[in-house]
Amino acid sequence: MSRSQLEGTGGEPVPVRTNLFTLRFFAHAFFLVFLFALTIRVTFQDALPFPLPLVFYLTPLPVLATLALPEFLYRLAALHRIRGVITGLCVILPLCQWFGSSYRNLSHPDGTRDEESIRILFWTTDNFDSLPIHKAAPVLAEFDADLIILNEGIIDLGTQKSVFPAHFPNHKIAFLPSGRFALIRGSILAENFAASEWQDGTLVQLVVACRGRSFLALLFDHSSDPDLSRKHALKKLDEAIDHFAGRPLILMGDFNLPVDSAYLSHIRANLTNAFDVSGSGFQETWPVPIPLLTLDQVWLGDHMIASRTYHRRMGKSSHEAVIVDLKVDRQASLKGLDFPAP
Repeated sequence: MSRSQLEGTGGEPVPVRTNLFTLRFFAHAFFLVFLFALTIRVTFQDALPFPLPLVFYLTPLPVLATLALPEFLYRLAALHRIRGVITGLCVILPLCQWFGSSYRNLSHPDGTRDEESIRILFWTTDNFDSLPIHKAAPVLAEFDADLIILNEGIIDLGTQKSVFPAHFPNHKIAFLPSGRFALIRGSILAENFAASEWQDGTLVQLVVACRGRSFLALLFDHSSDPDLSRKHALKKLDEAIDHFAGRPLILMGDFNLPVDSAYLSHIRANLTNAFDVSGSGFQETWPVPIPLLTLDQVWLGDHMIASRTYHRRMGKSSHEAVIVDLKVDRQASLKGLDFPAP
């Protein structure tokens, strides 16, 4: 580039050109990150040694599109038409894929509830830091859920034993292992907890009776530390799902994994994501106020049919609650059940 292009008639630098050079530097840097993140996403995803999975976790599709945006703006400013079109597609296509995979309008969150349906609410409470127990109880009661599972939900047994029964007179309360708290309009017939062989994950297995139906409820949780591999715990979870194949089953939890993780491929192949078939709105649940990852997930096995799934913000909690209305097939049976899964 000639000196006359860089300087005005008086020899002073032209601000527009200086700004363009600055934009080019940052645009190229961000675009290199975009290309690296895109390569990870379309190849191994998060099935790589640490710290490479962080690239996958930190660049969901909206973030991926944002990384390509400076390069697109630079190409427009520099009047590079062909490259502008190419980089524009790098912005638009991830956003289109995200919208297509995330947004659902398959049910109305305020629609009429079927009399035979069972309403389930799952929420990671952040230990009630953002919504104290005495405020959380009446908010939860408004959903009229039959089964409420609160992850990170045990912090004060005395307060919980006094506050929740007043708002849930027809529910039984249960303090489950690994900090899970349950409210059920029915009964927990059997319970099992596994952690020692799961490394950084835990699984609570329940046999639940509710509204005249019996079904399995699997409550999964994994440590949020990004440097911990999810491989071992998810393999154990896959084995539990295979053990209960053909049984009425609901799997829910704070997976601390995005729903498109490579480690969830077996679950995607064998269970149905409740939001995919009956969702309303966007599927991401964390972090509030701008959710970018679907960490809180509900999956359904055979004989479980979701009619409505939606999310609700609970105070200033970083996790949205997941609410699912479902039916259990009348033909479903737990007769001869081998419980628990090893």
